[in-house]
Amino acid sequence: MNRKYWYGLMVLALIAGFCGGLFFKDISASTPAYAQSGASTVELKWEPIEQESGSRMERAMIQVGWLVRAGGGDSITFVPDPKHEWK
Repeated sequence: MNRKYWYGLMVLALIAGFCGGLFFKDISASTPAYAQSGASTVELKWEPIEQESGSRMERAMIQVGWLVRAGGGDSITFVPDPKHEWK
């Protein structure tokens, strides 16, 4: 395929993206998705996790497991535990 083909394809994609943004602009309001759906916000209760290494880690219970953060929130991960067996 030649350069004109790819250039035309990129221009078409750019125009489609621009038009799509104009068409769907009202869908992405400034409020978060959970607020748009009528769900209430939840404040997580972070509890410290004992570490032998001395690093700071905390966990927060959510419906299907735990959110675990390290370094005061610099990194975060999900640990599945629907029965909350992690003590």
